[in-house]
Amino acid sequence: MVIRDVLYGDINIDDEVIEMLIRTKEMQRLRGIKQLGLTYMIFPGAEHSRYTHSIGVYYLATQIVEVLEKKSGMKFDEQEKKGLLQHVYYMTWVMGLILMPQNISLLMTTSR
Repeated sequence: MVIRDVLYGDINIDDEVIEMLIRTKEMQRLRGIKQLGLTYMIFPGAEHSRYTHSIGVYYLATQIVEVLEKKSGMKFDEQEKKGLLQHVYYMTWVMGLILMPQNISLLMTTSR
């Protein structure tokens, strides 16, 4: 399966399980949910769905694993990849929460 993405070009999905997941009605429903809410009303170009966001996240996650395998010389099995990506996800989420108050205070002080 090949999905054309605005940012990443053609995304090849070779995993049958991921392909089946993408074809489910639940995943397809994400096409109708806007990732950025009402932002498109002010910025018309800021229009993408939870579906395209999810495909992009999948692509980036596979790229992370490829780079880690290449740099470490290790080959991760499917279970290790899932665990590794889960930790990467949580790490970035937690860092966002930690940095958020600083970013907000920085914006408030520089906007005056």
